[in-house]
Amino acid sequence: MKMFREIFFVCMLLGFVVSEEESTYETCGDDNSEDVISVINATVDRLMELRHPNWGWTNTPEVVLSLQLSAQDNFFGRCKALEQMEIEINNDINSMNIGKLALYVMAVKSSCKNPRSFAGKNLVKVLNQRVKKQFSYDGKPQTIPYDRYYRFGLAVGALCVNKRKTRNWVVGKLLKGQNTDGSFGDVHSVDDAAQILLALSCVKTEVRPCYLTRKIKRSIAKLVSFLRSKVITESGDVWIGNKYSSSSSVLGLMEEDEEEPSTWRCRDIMGSLAVNPGSLENEGAFSQRLPALAGDSYLDLMDEWQCQDPVSIPPDYQPKCNTSDPSTCSPATPTNEPIPSIPIDVRLTIFTDPPPIVGNVSNADVTVTVNNGSTLYGAMVIARDNGLITFVSQTSTWGEYITSMQGVAANATAHEYWALIDGATGQLLSKGVSSYVPSDGEQIVFRLKTW
Repeated sequence: MKMFREIFFVCMLLGFVVSEEESTYETCGDDNSEDVISVINATVDRLMELRHPNWGWTNTPEVVLSLQLSAQDNFFGRCKALEQMEIEINNDINSMNIGKLALYVMAVKSSCKNPRSFAGKNLVKVLNQRVKKQFSYDGKPQTIPYDRYYRFGLAVGALCVNKRKTRNWVVGKLLKGQNTDGSFGDVHSVDDAAQILLALSCVKTEVRPCYLTRKIKRSIAKLVSFLRSKVITESGDVWIGNKYSSSSSVLGLMEEDEEEPSTWRCRDIMGSLAVNPGSLENEGAFSQRLPALAGDSYLDLMDEWQCQDPVSIPPDYQPKCNTSDPSTCSPATPTNEPIPSIPIDVRLTIFTDPPPIVGNVSNADVTVTVNNGSTLYGAMVIARDNGLITFVSQTSTWGEYITSMQGVAANATAHEYWALIDGATGQLLSKGVSSYVPSDGEQIVFRLKTW
């Protein structure tokens, strides 16, 4: 019996050691372990499930770029996705912001096509022209980019990996917008900082005046310090800022932080990111998380980039209409007949604590009528345009996120954010304002909270 107990104890100890084997991550300087590779494959599978009937996605270039950087061997239907990108570019290029255009430029390059001759256009030239106009609009010089720092960072990075230098004076204007804590802009955003860091990581390799190169390197050092200061623990997870800003942040630190990754808790952060995709998460979460899991960034396009041969489409695969996102659905047979829109009512309730008085408007409780299938952001825009509420948002590849409501801005330094809450259940919404589609009579509550 004693021998049995000893053998049992040894077996239990061995089993404990095996089960407690640590995951390893490319981003943190090691090879990805099998469990991380499994999460990567599951993420790719989920992106394929979210594909639209036209073989694109809600944000086609972002997904294509993500898959080309990190999962070419599992990305089937690439040629069809490129055909869809051509259609989107021809339809939308005139109204496209520089962030979205930058994603198209990098997605095309990552697919081993020439962005200087794609969809009948020189996308690099168009992007460069728009970048030069970012600090001057309405005939007046501006101190911050017109399309804000997140999009501007994407644009500068896209030009750089395509061997197109952003003008020195434009880079100088960008650097002047850096705050003393290393962030950029008035919201001290982790997302903005991560995108600017990636862009400057490329820009610093270009031939520039010595004084400007020194400024770029100083700016990079301050950005690294800022991102390191934003590492937090939340409900057992470790993030840089929050779960949504962590992916691009770890890639920026991977490129530029000269300290050991353990000093900014790289493994803990990656452990929080390396989870199987949730059924309620959207493609933006997956397409940003995938390169971080694989240890890839768009800066890899600076080198001699190569593409694998196209992967065959599985015979039983067909993109499906996602009924929770009406924009992915289309009639089985195209027709010229207009599709009728059914009006619905959406209630928007805004709380701040304490409630402020802004222009004689404190907390708001309004109902707006929108077409069925409209996003929450669409409902908010209608309410704002009719003078019912006020809000300010910023754009990222995740879509719009709210920074201020009724004149009250979320203080990022104090970890404040505008929470989106289901008025019936009191639970946080599973999607952001750009992707959540409210139903008739639904109440959405906006409340200033801290994380």
